Amino acid sequence: MVKCRAVCKTGETFSATLDLRIAESENAILSTDLFDLFAVASAVVVFIFLMLLYTLVKRKPTDGSEHYADAAKEIVPAEYRFDKNNLILGRKIGEGEFGVVLMAEAQYIKVGEPSTTVAVKMMQGFGGESIRNSILAELKMIILIGRHLNIVNLLGAVTENIRNDQLMIILEYCRYGSVLEYMRENKSNFVHCNLGLNMAWMASQQYWSIGELNGEDRTHFRTTDLICWSAQVANGMKYLASKNVFHGDLAARNILLCEKNVVKISDFGLARVFNRGSYYKKTSKDRVPFKWLALESISKQKYSVQSDVWAYGVLLWELFSLGTNPYPGVPVDEHFYDLLKGGYRMPKPAYANEAVYDLMFSCWNEDPNLRPSFPRLSHVFHQMLPNSMRIHYITLNDPYEEANLRQVNSENEESKV
Repeated sequence: MVKCRAVCKTGETFSATLDLRIAESENAILSTDLFDLFAVASAVVVFIFLMLLYTLVKRKPTDGSEHYADAAKEIVPAEYRFDKNNLILGRKIGEGEFGVVLMAEAQYIKVGEPSTTVAVKMMQGFGGESIRNSILAELKMIILIGRHLNIVNLLGAVTENIRNDQLMIILEYCRYGSVLEYMRENKSNFVHCNLGLNMAWMASQQYWSIGELNGEDRTHFRTTDLICWSAQVANGMKYLASKNVFHGDLAARNILLCEKNVVKISDFGLARVFNRGSYYKKTSKDRVPFKWLALESISKQKYSVQSDVWAYGVLLWELFSLGTNPYPGVPVDEHFYDLLKGGYRMPKPAYANEAVYDLMFSCWNEDPNLRPSFPRLSHVFHQMLPNSMRIHYITLNDPYEEANLRQVNSENEESKV
């Protein structure tokens, strides 16, 4: 008897058996022909086994990747689909729970640009269903949000080999990385300005322009930059709120610094859409940024734009302390919530004036409805900047506004068909 057995990952079993019986007689003698017959039969069994194995390998995936591929193609509009052959992958610039981020060159991903430096977010190895769903949810959220100067914008997505977990999300590249790491690495080059804002702004812009034109990385930054970054983040969050989206992970580590002193909000893995005037009740067991959580998020798992405002206050503290870890010397344990509930708030950081600290402190109001809105925060911080600076960033955002308008018009035309 010859028996072959194959078992696939799903637990299915396939087997083939050949039963050879040799008649016995008193003078039975095994002949050469019988040996030949046995050899042929064995070859047949092996052939059947190999065919079964081939069938298993070619069988469509049963781990959900087929549905994952269809869902991704449905989510990604045609305008965002990008040919992998036009993408040249480079060095790793980041790594997270769901995969890696690579620096890359994308050919003609922008109109009129033969080559654009981009960041490519992709899974590392083969991921499970939960990781796939998380990446799909983030991609869907980025597409839903649309375009804004102070958001890391989607440029394209590679969906050609998605069944093998090779979905690639192509994003804007931010030259200087996270604001948090930038401040920590260049803390010794920080200049605490006592000049008027107009003079400080002119000095800051002159340094930025000269350095970047010469291809140099900027390492000096000033108090005016902290105010400028605060205003830009508030502006980006105002835009998200207008889309009925809360971020859920607003912190200095997720604010990226680009050329021309532009900052962009990144990492939308915890972002969710909510009904205006309502909140999102978290039921999943995703990791949460505990030190940045509002009181209602800690105690009741309630998330909203108002809980993002609380996190924005913590982010302001990070900026004006030049990247110090929040709540220094305070253990984040089972008593942390009681401490906040009892009224404890972080003291004024070293480089914040009273006006900035008052805004920061107001973000930590126990009552979510008494916290300032992002339109209010954006307005107040922009008022701290020279008029020329405000106009500068409005002008930089114009192409994003125009792109959003084209997208809306295109969707309206499609709905008429």
